[in-house]
Amino acid sequence: MDVLVVDDAESVRNTVRAILEEIGVPADHIHEVDAARDALTFCDLRSPDLVLLDLVLPDIPGEEIGAVLMEEAPDLRLVPMTALDPQDGRVRQLVALGAFDVLEKPIRQREVEALFEELEEERHAPA
Repeated sequence: MDVLVVDDAESVRNTVRAILEEIGVPADHIHEVDAARDALTFCDLRSPDLVLLDLVLPDIPGEEIGAVLMEEAPDLRLVPMTALDPQDGRVRQLVALGAFDVLEKPIRQREVEALFEELEEERHAPA
């Protein structure tokens, strides 16, 4: 599974990378960008399976990029990462559009593990 981590904070990207590696995602399947435009470019070139997306980005709001990514790639699993209240309109917008889940910051390993368990269950569910 290819995972793209989109966050302008290097410390968050490093934390998420460490957690993903700890739960068994190979390092060469974890990709990072620090801006929304870079996420769009990466997704056009590589088509990741999962995008972990910060909602507060310096160039384009995360909810706008998330909506575009899900529209362009319906099979993409998008998961907003945010310190915002889960009832915030930006979070709710992406959930309504089909975001797979939401990770609250600070990101914790057990929540990422639970996310990957959900993804695994989805992959093995009868069609």
